[in-house]
Amino acid sequence: PRGTPSRLAAAACSEPRLRQFRGERHTRSAPGGRGWRMRRRAAFWAVRGASSASGAPRARCAARLARLRAMATAPAAQGACTDTGDAKRALRAAVRARLGAKSGEALAEQGAAAAARARASSAWRGCRSACVYVASTRLREVDTAPLLDDALRVAPRPCFAPRVVGETSDGQMRMLRISHLGDLEPGAMGLLEPPLTDGAGSPRECVETTALGEGYDVVLMPGFAFDRAGSRLGRGGGFYDRFVARLTASAAEQGRPPPVLLALCYDEQVVEAVPAHAHDHPVDFIATPTELITCAAEGRSPSSKF
Repeated sequence: PRGTPSRLAAAACSEPRLRQFRGERHTRSAPGGRGWRMRRRAAFWAVRGASSASGAPRARCAARLARLRAMATAPAAQGACTDTGDAKRALRAAVRARLGAKSGEALAEQGAAAAARARASSAWRGCRSACVYVASTRLREVDTAPLLDDALRVAPRPCFAPRVVGETSDGQMRMLRISHLGDLEPGAMGLLEPPLTDGAGSPRECVETTALGEGYDVVLMPGFAFDRAGSRLGRGGGFYDRFVARLTASAAEQGRPPPVLLALCYDEQVVEAVPAHAHDHPVDFIATPTELITCAAEGRSPSSKF
């Protein structure tokens, strides 16, 4: 019959019908891309609208189609945001391939060199407290065990490790104080984290609520890729960007400089340029196996922080 869903779907999915729902930049989208998904959605709502007998469903379908048309012909700003997201995903894949080509022994040796370079830096040696991520070998991160040992035993100072509180998709990362490596236990996403309470059952100190007097000083930053201006590509969760934003705002309220952001990575993770959004926080220093990079991101002066 003329109005059957199969006939309507064929009409809706035809190339002339779909041209009106996509912008020029989506004409060559590969399957799975944004333009391809928009065409599928447009076809679906065209079928729903044409097969609806009553006026209300037709009106809702028409509204959906209008929004799809607006998305397809949106100004360049929206396209730029999408392009940045695509560039981030491509860069993560490229860096993942580079690190995957290295042996575990090579990563361990070069990671130890990067950690030693970070430990010898003035940013670390002059810090009075430190927020230190706990590295994951599965994620091929530079091991921070030497820096944790330095902060907890060699030159004791307040040391905080991250814990994700809430659902991992929209949870908040908190830095909780630890006294030794035995305080860590498997937590969210299989990473070692401090529990919310200490051995006595008391809530652990959180860096954001602890009166440290002189300030937080240093935050060690993991990441997928970095450039020499300090732009950082994380893993997409935004935990560290939100955490640094809170610390920076707190420091400003108390009249203190923001914490120093010190990243650790392998040489393969330093690239020419990292795509970044406005909410992405640049780092101040990058410690690699071969050099300590002092970043010169616009509006930041690392040397004035300590």
